[in-house]
Amino acid sequence: MDNNQIFKDIISKLEHYCGYQERCSIDVEMKLHKIDAPSNIYDDVFAYLRENNFLDDLRYAKSFTRGKFYNNKWGKNKIFAALRAKRINTSSINIALEEIDEQEYYNTLVHICRIKTNNIGGIESMNNKKKLLNFAMQRGFESKLIWRFINVTNK
Repeated sequence: MDNNQIFKDIISKLEHYCGYQERCSIDVEMKLHKIDAPSNIYDDVFAYLRENNFLDDLRYAKSFTRGKFYNNKWGKNKIFAALRAKRINTSSINIALEEIDEQEYYNTLVHICRIKTNNIGGIESMNNKKKLLNFAMQRGFESKLIWRFINVTNK
């Protein structure tokens, strides 16, 4: 099989792969390894996918951020870390995180904190405050916002 045909076959597979769900560059790179694509065509494959709008890391970051925030109730710190693990550049991550409405973000924190507060039996004790703080920080929310919730709730 000639190189042109190999390229066309790989592009066909990756168009389907990227068309099915939003992908980032590292996902495509891993897929190229998985299908044993020759490494000398990687640059051409990436160029083709970007030119034809199959691959866009900023679009991926925005989609990932929306999904993890609205569906999984993740905070910005956890989203940031997950996107960095996918090798998305910091400026793209920051642009994606800016799309989260601040009031909606705080309301989500309040919602998950109220559920946790009910589960642990209130936050009057310092031990329960620590449990709530750890829980919300593991979800990726900032300690400043969590303490704001704790202070408002304890009044």
